[in-house]
Amino acid sequence: MFKKAGKKVLEAPLPDFSQGLAKGMISTKSLPAGQYEVRCQVLDSRNKTVSWKDLQFTRHSRPDWVGNSIGKDKVVPPPFKPVGFGDGAVTCWGREYRFGDSLLLEQITSQGRELLAGPLSVSVADGDGAWQTVNSESRQKLSQDPTQVTVLSSGHADGLHLYTKQEFEYDGSVWITLSVMPDKVRKLNGLAISIPIKPSAPSFAIQRTGRRWDVGCHDAGEVFTRFQGFSVLFRN
Repeated sequence: MFKKAGKKVLEAPLPDFSQGLAKGMISTKSLPAGQYEVRCQVLDSRNKTVSWKDLQFTRHSRPDWVGNSIGKDKVVPPPFKPVGFGDGAVTCWGREYRFGDSLLLEQITSQGRELLAGPLSVSVADGDGAWQTVNSESRQKLSQDPTQVTVLSSGHADGLHLYTKQEFEYDGSVWITLSVMPDKVRKLNGLAISIPIKPSAPSFAIQRTGRRWDVGCHDAGEVFTRFQGFSVLFRN
């Protein structure tokens, strides 16, 4: 690779040809912005040029936001408030997420109104097909800043260890990652997540498909209520 004035700035050999093709990569990270000429040469066994090709290449200036943390400040914009954690609950503007014996959440309160008829729960099916609810055996706060609190809970059932990482954000969003780890390689006979919403809460549907929610397993779908701002996104 040459500068416009003809000064060589980069050089790299190509690997051996395979089925008449050779592919190589060369990093331009260290080059300043400007116009360059790329020359590819094919040499014979006597190091003589048998073919060559020139191409023009422009190295553009890096935008100001590359390589810095602009826009990543841990700032909570009004009217939101910093996320709080204590007394068995996570709190944010208009919301409270309360923990209990469940591996997930005991209750969600929005604008003073409880949304759940019972705890969010995780159940597994044993070898006989009997379902067992997994309770939380330990819970700890992994991290906290004004914009987010991360809580890790764990429990076990039927030779399975289950972990939930729950990330609560200042705007009320919650990201829950469920991990299932067996003591040994085995078949998982069944896994169920129960979300018992109160009958007084608005109806809900799978938003992405438009179908009504039914009993079963969906690879991906979003369950939402129309007025309380409660939504759940499942990703398999």
